[in-house]
Amino acid sequence: MPKFQEYQAFISIYETRSITKAGRQLNLSASSISKKLSKLEDELSVQLVDRSTHNLSITPLGERFYLRCKSILDAVTENEILIREENQITAGRIRIALPEMLVTPLLLNAIKSFGNLYPDVRFELNVSNELQDLIASDIDFCFRSGVLEDSQLIRVPLFATQHIFCATPDYLDQHPLTDSYESLFENRQLIVPTFVNLSMIAKKFFPDANIRVQQVVSSHSTNHLSAIVSMTLAGLGASILPRIYIQPLLDQGKLLQIYPHYASPAMDISLIYHKKLAMTRLMSLFKSFIREWAEHQPRVL
Repeated sequence: MPKFQEYQAFISIYETRSITKAGRQLNLSASSISKKLSKLEDELSVQLVDRSTHNLSITPLGERFYLRCKSILDAVTENEILIREENQITAGRIRIALPEMLVTPLLLNAIKSFGNLYPDVRFELNVSNELQDLIASDIDFCFRSGVLEDSQLIRVPLFATQHIFCATPDYLDQHPLTDSYESLFENRQLIVPTFVNLSMIAKKFFPDANIRVQQVVSSHSTNHLSAIVSMTLAGLGASILPRIYIQPLLDQGKLLQIYPHYASPAMDISLIYHKKLAMTRLMSLFKSFIREWAEHQPRVL
């Protein structure tokens, strides 16, 4: 703000009654201070300082202008102090967007651990499978999988997850499986999502298999990830799900992994924020905490 600097120069001249001393106070040369004063006077079309005598003096207009100018700069300084103090506060709300597949005990426990360190923080979770405009939606951070196409977004890699075939023990007792996972498609045993492009998923997850989409769409289906889990637990079929999402059910024995030799492409999970985000100390602490927490997790979950 050039005009702001001109105001500072004039106030310094007024208070020191010297262009040279004002320059020392502001770490500027005397000629630079003199130029700023002349520019300010030209812009205002008034004479603020009388330099016609050996001793510098302030004109009556300069006296009045100083009082107004000083109050403005004092208010700016006070606001700068306040905003710096606010930036050091470890309290407030952090808004996080994440897809359904990451609403898991693993990630929620990490968020809880940060909350334990800073009890005055409040989290607002926005669950959506769509990548939102972080600025327009007033989102601080989001957890996402896959590749970013927006150059305005900054990605902090955390870990990766894989999809696995699974079913309940009862279902497997009643529906013996063949040696090939392709039989799940052929026998319409796989519960499939309707919220993704099935052709693309088939090519991505099964590049070497001869799986026709017509076989897939004739299976049971649903438009929610949680519903796929519920349908699988109810014994309506087998499913292919992200391990990170169903790990507690695997640990409890409610779901069993089938075709363990199958390894799906790993999906990278990242913490994402917008490069234009005005990051407070609280946000910086959260970003650092999540990055450090992820370093202690397995590379693939």
